Amino acid sequence: WDAVAEATGYIFELATDMAFVNILETANVATNTYTSGVAIPSTTTVYWRVTTTNACGVGTVSETFSFTTSTEICFTTVTPIPDDSEIQVTLPVADMGTIASLTVSFQSGHTWPGDLIVDLSHLKTSVNLMNRVGTGGFGCGTDGVDVVFDDTSNTPIDTVCNGTSPGVSGTAAPEGLLSTFAGLELAGDWVLTVSDNAGLDTGNIEQFCLIPVLEVE
Repeated sequence: WDAVAEATGYIFELATDMAFVNILETANVATNTYTSGVAIPSTTTVYWRVTTTNACGVGTVSETFSFTTSTEICFTTVTPIPDDSEIQVTLPVADMGTIASLTVSFQSGHTWPGDLIVDLSHLKTSVNLMNRVGTGGFGCGTDGVDVVFDDTSNTPIDTVCNGTSPGVSGTAAPEGLLSTFAGLELAGDWVLTVSDNAGLDTGNIEQFCLIPVLEVE
């Protein structure tokens, strides 16, 4: 939050209701930033505010802010991507519900992301996440991938290539539409297929995560 002139501290409050009757956490903070350590269940909306303080006492209370947590289901591994071939990893999901929207994160230590094609499939539905990213004949040559795929991003994935590692990072729109999965049941096997489409450079699949928003029944 923005610092307030003459404030020497802030009282941070986190609650499950806008009236701040059910307080989850209160903290005295010396700066204008705070990281909460409270475990919040998935798909839960919580509210927070800060109150200024100084030697004269308690001052102004901020407006109330909120955020909603999401479910994050991850497959963490060190699975080699075979040179000039492909590999599949499966994330079995037990959580049930109908998908309203979906974002996906993917991490890889591959030394030439421009070699990679990445697809995600579930219940006979498949979406291409990235396809040999980067401009030029050989694609992105800066090692490492740590990216979140989000349909709402204004950054197309094929334009992403950083000068420093990870070469493909941040939030980007996938090649296909993750909204293709909307309306499907979340539970079941999710299969990530990663193919290496050139020789010499190699690397691993390190993690992929599903971050679904489910329809409210």
